[in-house]
Amino acid sequence: MPILILLLVVTFLPWTSDVLFNTKGEPREAIVAVSMLQSGEWVLPMSFGEEIPYKPPFLAWCIAAVSMLTGGITEFSSRLPSMIAVMCLVVSTFLFFRKRIGLNLALLTALIAMTSVEVWRAGWACRVDMLLTAFMVGAIYRLYIFFDKRGRGLPAWAILLMSCAVLTKGPVGMLLPCLSVGIYRLLRGDRFWPLFLRLAASGVLSCVVPAIWYVMAYNIGGDMFLNLAMEENFGRFMGKMGYESHENPAYYNVITVVAGMLPYTLLALLGLIGVAAAKRGRLFKSARFARFETLKRRIREADKLQLFALTVTLVIFIFYCIPKSKRSVYLLPIYPFLAYYVALLINVMAVKYRRALVVYGSVINVVVALMVLFALTLAVADMACPEMFSSMPAQVVRMARRCSDLGGIIVMVVALGISAYAFASLRRKPYSMISGFMMSTIVAYWMIGFLFLPPILNAKSDKMVAEAIERHWVSGPVYSYVDSGMVRFYTVNFYLDDSVREFERANPSDGIMIVGKHDFDAWQKRFGDSYKVEDVMDLGHRSCDLRQPVLLVEFVRK
Repeated sequence: MPILILLLVVTFLPWTSDVLFNTKGEPREAIVAVSMLQSGEWVLPMSFGEEIPYKPPFLAWCIAAVSMLTGGITEFSSRLPSMIAVMCLVVSTFLFFRKRIGLNLALLTALIAMTSVEVWRAGWACRVDMLLTAFMVGAIYRLYIFFDKRGRGLPAWAILLMSCAVLTKGPVGMLLPCLSVGIYRLLRGDRFWPLFLRLAASGVLSCVVPAIWYVMAYNIGGDMFLNLAMEENFGRFMGKMGYESHENPAYYNVITVVAGMLPYTLLALLGLIGVAAAKRGRLFKSARFARFETLKRRIREADKLQLFALTVTLVIFIFYCIPKSKRSVYLLPIYPFLAYYVALLINVMAVKYRRALVVYGSVINVVVALMVLFALTLAVADMACPEMFSSMPAQVVRMARRCSDLGGIIVMVVALGISAYAFASLRRKPYSMISGFMMSTIVAYWMIGFLFLPPILNAKSDKMVAEAIERHWVSGPVYSYVDSGMVRFYTVNFYLDDSVREFERANPSDGIMIVGKHDFDAWQKRFGDSYKVEDVMDLGHRSCDLRQPVLLVEFVRK
């Protein structure tokens, strides 16, 4: 356990404060917390002066609470709730499986869950998804334990976790845990009505506190809040939203899971190839359509933990195939259970298909070695001949600086040592080899997170727009115009402490305005007869929110 916690801390905490907000999603969540602290309104704070939050407030509450302890809302304090959530998710996964499959397999399951691309990516993002996942998966674990022990009454811990999940993103935080565990218990032979009544009661109780918030929020926001809540929670699922929101076909979910489970997708592929080679073409000869009675008997005789993991995975996956709106992060709750199956696969491969593990370990180790070589080259070039970077993009220059400073050198030395150990372990016993390529995977994330991502992502951030505004504008609100109803300058607004106001709603007499280069033409057509443009400054930056070059416009009413 201490080793797992240490790995989690080192993997997620040290470098996230170095990455500026560079997508509209993160600052949109953080601005809600900024509004809470500025206005003192903790039920339904308004950002941009009058924009209602799209999600319930639990994440914003967490950000605001953390920020009061850290001295202000920053990128780090905004992302800290997600980082704590991913740590809780991984540790609870380890504890849940340790009692059922043993220490080694449970630790392997937890490490695989932690180092799958989708979980790692969501674990440091200021979004509701990781918080929702931690609450939902925790509730699923507690429901499993409650019904497995034939507990009396109702599962109090599961109700508490589901209540937090509903306060994070809505009723789906209660529905999916109850639905997945309910179907699993039916497959295990539980009677329908007693099971249904217990789960229904648990679900209803988990909605009591969120319902109080919804009533209080309605009293503040009225029909505007109600319409938004209905659209986000039910319109999104029914495909009846007023705008297109991540609409994708059903196979999109398959693609995202395959990509999200990297690098273990490669391992699973090698495992299947190993099985096919061992069967010598007889892999599918024994497959038949079983009669219902036979299938029912096989389900009852199946390993209950494997059946549980499979049921939860399929229920959540199928559920999110139904709505038109699909995003990869919606499927985050299935990753701990997929990690469990990958751990079982590795355990089998260690005994029967060792060559496949050697190939996989070699690929991972080579990737890490190439990353070290690339970083070392940048560091040496920066120290020996810094002038060679004068004509290169700013991202490359910043990357070279990070590789050549003390922190970068430490990361490279650690990565080099672990890579050498991992290569040596390929000739040792299978479990030494497994520990080798798992450590290589973890150190690859350290290098990506500390050396490579910050210079690349920071170049996209709109923080420089906010800094330019602060240099040219002393007081008063900053106005913005976007020729689209669903997009805002969220990143700029965050870095300006929620001082941006929408031009159309404010109807100002004069001031300064940020606008996309393409949207400026639309603004002139609509407001050119009423306003005189006194100055236009091209900031030379493509907005990460609007995906347009940004202009700074000074205007006055005619």
